[in-house]
Amino acid sequence: NANWRGVSLRDILQQAGVEEGAKEVVFFGADFAIEEIRGREVEKSFA
Repeated sequence: NANWRGVSLRDILQQAGVEEGAKEVVFFGADFAIEEIRGREVEKSFA
């Protein structure tokens, strides 16, 4: 869980082009490792 402050997350997601009805969002940070999610390798953030 996180406590979001600042710019509205909705505004950020709209600017990023996330489609209405999306079920999940994956965020990437500057610090990362590789992790497998649903059979695909993705970078994992440690922030």
